[in-house]
Amino acid sequence: MNSAIAKQKMPPGPTGHPLLGNILDFGRDLNGFLSGCARKYGPVTRLRMVHRRAYLLSDAKLNEYLLLGNYKNFIKHQLFFRRTRAVFGLGLLSADGDFWRKQRRLAAPGFARDRIAGYGRIMSAYARDLVAEWKDGETRDMYTDMRSVAAKIVARSLFDESVEGDVQLVEEAMTDLLEAVTVRMLNPFVAPDWLPTPSVLRYRRAVKRIDDLIHRFIAEHRRNLDQRTTLLGMLMQARDEQGEPMSEQQLRDESVTLFIAGHDTTATALSWTLYLLTQHPEWQQQLQAVVDEKLQGRAPQVSDMAALAPIEWTFKESLRLYPSVSLVARQSLEDCEIGGYHIPGGSLLYVSPAAMHSDPQYFEQPERFMPERWGGDLEARLPRCVYMPFSGGPRTCIGDRFAMMEGVLLLANFLQFFAFEYAGKSHPQPFASITLIPKGGVPVKLTRRDVGHPVSGSPIMEAAPMVAVSTS
Repeated sequence: MNSAIAKQKMPPGPTGHPLLGNILDFGRDLNGFLSGCARKYGPVTRLRMVHRRAYLLSDAKLNEYLLLGNYKNFIKHQLFFRRTRAVFGLGLLSADGDFWRKQRRLAAPGFARDRIAGYGRIMSAYARDLVAEWKDGETRDMYTDMRSVAAKIVARSLFDESVEGDVQLVEEAMTDLLEAVTVRMLNPFVAPDWLPTPSVLRYRRAVKRIDDLIHRFIAEHRRNLDQRTTLLGMLMQARDEQGEPMSEQQLRDESVTLFIAGHDTTATALSWTLYLLTQHPEWQQQLQAVVDEKLQGRAPQVSDMAALAPIEWTFKESLRLYPSVSLVARQSLEDCEIGGYHIPGGSLLYVSPAAMHSDPQYFEQPERFMPERWGGDLEARLPRCVYMPFSGGPRTCIGDRFAMMEGVLLLANFLQFFAFEYAGKSHPQPFASITLIPKGGVPVKLTRRDVGHPVSGSPIMEAAPMVAVSTS
């Protein structure tokens, strides 16, 4: 298209508030609003965030251009990360450019396929510990339980440390952090961190609790670093091109990012999956038949992943309906043309995984829960940057395989011994924060299955020796 013509054209879009633009729409129902825009306005939707121009892309080729084809022209949304710098610092989630690429290379060996396999027994052992706490007929909030078990797993798997005595403090800190991060994501008038309002003070205390935990991990590693084959140990021993190690601050930033992301992403995804299974008891029963046949009461391991394929389909379908990443946000460095429209430098560009996942041109009957859709070649046929439960392009979550394996192994353990029935008065509402939170929790009534054998498993400390890191 002639660039002069493109500059005269403006994409269609909702009017929004005269002063705030579409900020209020984001806060009310982010996924619903963006999915509606994609259906109503087409591949490019014009939005406004107070005084900033913003555009929603809802087309596979345009998403690919943004996230893959010309990604160097689009950096992370800096305003959000400036507001959350106290939490994430300059870790993998917030860093950009050459600095991010260097950090990603340093962390990548810790998430290699062969190394992740070594975490499987840790995941199953903690899952069975949780199942041993559950009682027949009781009602529990699955979101609370999933956050607890996920925190233990990520601490042990990635840092070889325990948070057994800190779980309640960690959960309280995470609750306050999620609230503060959500406000900073959606409210342009949030109080600055130096202003001692009650909400800012809660935010500071939450950051300090997580900081104290991570600094304890680092201090423990320094005592016997030569014996540590953990991800944190690898980061501590890594050297850049000049032979310099990471600073204490950078170690902290990377560790906090991995702990929060690895903890919260899996917890929310598992919570939504268990909720969906309560809404589809016939599919829940089919999965129970699979685990009974394939496992015969023993704890599932990584070698069972292929045999447990229907559970993986279920987890993928849950992530399609409730993607962990609510919004992929970029900021253009220079003027460009997207979809026939002129996009000025400094504009915000959004991709909504929920909007892509609910598009009928990519998914048959997208509103339906159909795990079996993943049993064929759907994933291979989908264009790139359509199915994006963990973001897309080079910035896809480094722990996506870790999260998928954790989801399958934990679900297999749970389904062996219990059936799940939803016990809430109303259904949980998706709420966009760092991840897609089930607002109100996921209250579930537990019914013990008569499987003829007790819960059994190895002690956590003996569950899986940490494997050596390959840096090749």
